[in-house]
Amino acid sequence: MMGFLLKTGLSGSKATIYHHLWQSSTSHHLDTNMVRLTIYWITNDRATNNKIRERFGIPYTMTVNGETEADIREEDMPLLEETQKRGFIQIRYKPNQTR
Repeated sequence: MMGFLLKTGLSGSKATIYHHLWQSSTSHHLDTNMVRLTIYWITNDRATNNKIRERFGIPYTMTVNGETEADIREEDMPLLEETQKRGFIQIRYKPNQTR
């Protein structure tokens, strides 16, 4: 995977997050330990957004405000928070979200 990233010219935090997303990619299925939240997309890079969506099972829908509601597994929250720290997304918890 790192060879692919080097060939495509990705480096730094983008290459690192791609590597982490690829390395820990899992299939998502109905799980009772889910957190309902809203993702605000900071990055407009479509490839990065798609990798994040694939990794966490985030739907490909988005509001006109750039937000996507998603159910994230609790064990995936630390990596999602790291994705937020790197400036790709913003995690928003809204009081009116229901499961």
